[in-house]
Amino acid sequence: MIDTAKTVMSNHLHLVLRNRPDRVSQWSDREVAERWCRVCRGKPGEGLSIQMTVQHGPVTLLSVVQRGDGSVLLQVAEGESVDGPILQIGNTNSRYKFSLSAKQFMNDWSKGGPAHHCAIGVGHIGDKIEKLGALLGVEVTKVC
Repeated sequence: MIDTAKTVMSNHLHLVLRNRPDRVSQWSDREVAERWCRVCRGKPGEGLSIQMTVQHGPVTLLSVVQRGDGSVLLQVAEGESVDGPILQIGNTNSRYKFSLSAKQFMNDWSKGGPAHHCAIGVGHIGDKIEKLGALLGVEVTKVC
């Protein structure tokens, strides 16, 4: 926690900050993350991402990939959300297992050129995404 005081002058601002590690050390990890989300809304959004985990079981990852010519493709991977330790960095994090090794999955997933964000859906729904792609005339690439 930081105590603040400020004075606005005609051509500048004075800001005095006092760090309060004695108060911060009493916060839980969750409280730190929630406070972070209230201050920094850009990356974690409105705080929802730190308040949820992906249900364990079958999952489908989807990335909408835009190519250099402006066209898009849907990139899909089916796997499992499994129990285990995850990074505590303030974003939704889950542990996934795929039919490919971690190295092979990352190599194959990256070849498609996806952005660093993807959608994660509960259940194996790659076949439904392939049908959607066929209806829309959009290519679908299935990694696994």
